[in-house]
Amino acid sequence: LISPSQLGYARVETKEKNTDDKRIKIISYFDAKGQLSVCKSTKYAKRETIYDKGTGRKLSESTFGADGSPIEVDGYAKVEYKYNEKPESRSETCTYYNKDLKPANNTDGYGIMVTRSEGNEKTVYFYDSKGRTLKSISHKPVTL
Repeated sequence: LISPSQLGYARVETKEKNTDDKRIKIISYFDAKGQLSVCKSTKYAKRETIYDKGTGRKLSESTFGADGSPIEVDGYAKVEYKYNEKPESRSETCTYYNKDLKPANNTDGYGIMVTRSEGNEKTVYFYDSKGRTLKSISHKPVTL
């Protein structure tokens, strides 16, 4: 049996809030006294994920410490998602931010990841937090 002190929390709570255009999912970890507590495996006390109500797509995800302030996990405290749905070229951009909400590189070394789909080809571009190109990877479907 694993004790709460080994996990870093005694209870986990999931809440959802809705606005006109967004759905907000909050996962919080609490100690035995009912105070926010950092979970040892996730390294945060609370995670807030915001979704677009119409599309269901994730718009942002933020992590917080036991004191309620932003906390960096894997090099960032917040990631924002932006989508482009042009028929000829769809893309998704993920941008990472530190606890001060300034652009940051995650522990994988990039601060911006752009996934572009054109026809059957998908290319993923990686940039540092200042927008400098690091690398790109292209994927084409295999036909048998």
